[in-house]
Amino acid sequence: MNATRSGRPSRERRNRAAAVRTFERQNAGGDIFEILHDKVAWTIVNGRTCTCRADFLTKGAAPIMDRLASTPVMTIRDLWTDVDTMIIRFDGDAPAIDGTEYHNEY
Repeated sequence: MNATRSGRPSRERRNRAAAVRTFERQNAGGDIFEILHDKVAWTIVNGRTCTCRADFLTKGAAPIMDRLASTPVMTIRDLWTDVDTMIIRFDGDAPAIDGTEYHNEY
């Protein structure tokens, strides 16, 4: 199979490891959004898709982050890779400014 010679498995392992490290840094006070490619495609439950990093940060992340009292703790539930394409399903939990608990699945 050519996948081994093309470097696909090792590239996918590196990408997976980079994602896991980014989530670990997020949970230690870092920035989860550093991993996003400039041309990220992120589809929100309401059906709207953000097609670039700046659009996602403004329209997808900011309305949520503005409601939170602290950085969310993010727990990876599933992670799929196909060379440079990655899909990550995760939970985000944090106290909200209004004192309620925030929990969402992404």
